[in-house]
Amino acid sequence: MSASIDAGIDWFDPRTYLDIGRQLARNAIWAPDPFTQLVTNVVIIVAAMLSSSVGFAPGILIALTALFFIGVAILRLAYGAVM
Repeated sequence: MSASIDAGIDWFDPRTYLDIGRQLARNAIWAPDPFTQLVTNVVIIVAAMLSSSVGFAPGILIALTALFFIGVAILRLAYGAVM
Protein backbone atom coordinates (compact mmCIF):
# COMPACT_ATOMS: atom_id res chain seq x y z
CA MET A 1 0.00 0.00 0.00
CA SER A 2 1.38 3.40 -0.91
CA ALA A 3 0.18 6.96 -0.69
CA SER A 4 0.74 9.69 -3.21
CA ILE A 5 0.50 13.40 -2.56
CA ASP A 6 0.29 15.86 -5.43
CA ALA A 7 1.37 19.30 -4.21
CA GLY A 8 1.34 20.74 -7.71
CA ILE A 9 5.11 21.17 -7.66
CA ASP A 10 7.43 19.63 -10.22
CA TRP A 11 10.37 18.85 -7.96
CA PHE A 12 12.77 18.30 -10.87
CA ASP A 13 12.05 21.56 -12.71
CA PRO A 14 14.21 24.49 -11.52
CA ARG A 15 11.68 26.99 -12.89
CA THR A 16 9.28 25.80 -10.21
CA TYR A 17 11.73 26.89 -7.52
CA LEU A 18 12.18 30.26 -9.21
CA ASP A 19 8.42 30.77 -9.35
CA ILE A 20 8.07 29.90 -5.67
CA GLY A 21 10.94 32.23 -4.75
CA ARG A 22 9.50 35.04 -6.85
CA GLN A 23 6.07 34.67 -5.25
CA LEU A 24 7.62 34.57 -1.77
CA ALA A 25 9.59 37.75 -2.49
CA ARG A 26 6.46 39.49 -3.80
CA ASN A 27 4.54 38.50 -0.69
CA ALA A 28 7.36 39.67 1.56
CA ILE A 29 7.73 43.07 -0.10
CA TRP A 30 4.14 44.02 -0.92
CA ALA A 31 1.40 41.39 -0.69
CA PRO A 32 -2.18 42.21 -1.65
CA ASP A 33 -3.13 41.65 1.99
CA PRO A 34 -0.99 43.22 4.79
CA PHE A 35 -1.54 40.19 7.02
CA THR A 36 -0.05 37.93 4.32
CA GLN A 37 2.96 40.23 4.15
CA LEU A 38 3.35 40.10 7.93
CA VAL A 39 3.15 36.31 8.11
CA THR A 40 5.49 35.84 5.14
CA ASN A 41 8.17 37.98 6.76
CA VAL A 42 7.80 36.22 10.11
CA VAL A 43 8.24 32.88 8.34
CA ILE A 44 11.36 34.22 6.57
CA ILE A 45 12.84 35.32 9.91
CA VAL A 46 12.09 32.00 11.59
CA ALA A 47 13.50 30.05 8.63
CA ALA A 48 16.68 32.15 8.67
CA MET A 49 17.06 31.60 12.41
CA LEU A 50 16.52 27.85 12.17
CA SER A 51 18.53 27.24 9.03
CA SER A 52 22.04 26.01 9.64
CA SER A 53 23.03 26.76 6.05
CA VAL A 54 22.58 30.51 6.49
CA GLY A 55 25.60 32.06 8.14
CA PHE A 56 25.57 34.83 10.70
CA ALA A 57 26.12 37.78 8.33
CA PRO A 58 23.60 36.76 5.65
CA GLY A 59 21.13 35.73 8.33
CA ILE A 60 21.35 39.15 9.97
CA LEU A 61 20.84 40.91 6.63
CA ILE A 62 17.86 38.71 5.79
CA ALA A 63 16.35 39.21 9.25
CA LEU A 64 16.82 42.99 9.21
CA THR A 65 15.24 43.25 5.78
CA ALA A 66 12.32 41.09 6.88
CA LEU A 67 11.94 43.17 10.05
CA PHE A 68 11.73 46.32 7.93
CA PHE A 69 8.96 44.79 5.82
CA ILE A 70 7.18 43.62 8.99
CA GLY A 71 7.12 47.28 9.98
CA VAL A 72 5.66 48.15 6.59
CA ALA A 73 2.99 45.46 7.02
CA ILE A 74 2.10 46.76 10.50
CA LEU A 75 1.79 50.29 9.12
CA ARG A 76 -0.47 48.97 6.34
CA LEU A 77 -2.61 47.15 8.90
CA ALA A 78 -2.85 50.27 11.08
CA TYR A 79 -3.69 52.46 8.08
CA GLY A 80 -6.38 49.98 7.00
CA ALA A 81 -7.84 49.96 10.52
CA VAL A 82 -7.97 53.77 10.64
CA MET A 83 -9.37 54.24 7.14
